[in-house]
Amino acid sequence: MSSKSLMLANIKARTRLSM
Repeated sequence: MSSKSLMLANIKARTRLSM
């Protein structure tokens, strides 16, 4: 229960940095 959570967190963090 962390593979998807980590992926989501990584994507969110990347989107925030990109924006």
